[in-house]
Amino acid sequence: MIRGIAEEIGSVVDSSEVRFIHDAEFYCRHRYDRVSLLEWHPTERPGPRIDHREIIGARWFLRGEARQLRLPPHLIAYCEPSAGARDADHG
Repeated sequence: MIRGIAEEIGSVVDSSEVRFIHDAEFYCRHRYDRVSLLEWHPTERPGPRIDHREIIGARWFLRGEARQLRLPPHLIAYCEPSAGARDADHG
């Protein structure tokens, strides 16, 4: 998973900075999906790589801001205030 994260965002990811949350299965957009949800706590906030193919834009959101977006079901649940020990102001 660490290599996949690095490939997608173009940053070196230290495995000590990544925490597995859970696997989720859900039905969205006429298909079933299975995803692994991870939290990444980098020592420095990197800028994501925009490749203009798979990634056309990216930015960081606080959890409260993310709840206002159109998200898939597993991310909606993750962004709920009760989902984990993180404070809403810590994104």
